[in-house]
Amino acid sequence: MQLRLCLIVFVPQKNFKCVSIMLEGDERIAFDHCTIKTELHDSNDEDHPPFPPFDVIIKEEYDASCPETTSDSNRKVFNCNQCHFRSFYKSNLKKHVLKHYDVKDFKCDQCDFKTIQKASLKRHLLTHSDFKEFKCEQCDYETIRKDCLKLHLLKHIVGESFFCTFCSYKTIRKSNLKTHLRRHTNIKNYECLLCGLKTAYKSVLKKHMRKH
Repeated sequence: MQLRLCLIVFVPQKNFKCVSIMLEGDERIAFDHCTIKTELHDSNDEDHPPFPPFDVIIKEEYDASCPETTSDSNRKVFNCNQCHFRSFYKSNLKKHVLKHYDVKDFKCDQCDFKTIQKASLKRHLLTHSDFKEFKCEQCDYETIRKDCLKLHLLKHIVGESFFCTFCSYKTIRKSNLKTHLRRHTNIKNYECLLCGLKTAYKSVLKKHMRKH
């Protein structure tokens, strides 16, 4: 069976487009011949293998008017010397390399949270704050994150369009419904090669692997 690696590149205020080149490794993506063209995959981990059997090049931007004719072949590529990761951007390589060494320099002074990125720490610190800057004008919902408010507002605009046929669960995102349905189907695609544990969620497998 042929596996395809898909990546989602975030473009603020823009819809995703299906592009004709294989993209990245750590970021999120839209991708070639994919049936999902405007919906975000929850995680690259959800549907694709963590280490592709081929070289992967991160591409953060592409010419939407002519995605197949780029000058990428003339650009310098930064390679990781420990895996197949490659990127056109040195900053991406620096962030990636830290993952191999589990270097987490940014630590929360209120709990044991730590991260390799300063931006992630800033987002985390908001969870300790009681001040919720972003408020919904149509109900009493309030949050510390602007992106959460935007997602909430969709409920007022389009409603919760995706329904579970097995229970009363409903959501505004198709990807959430897909994840929820695994609870009913009991399909466990992720297996620990060390002890044989099986799970439907890669995040669960990751936590389990830390025990080994």
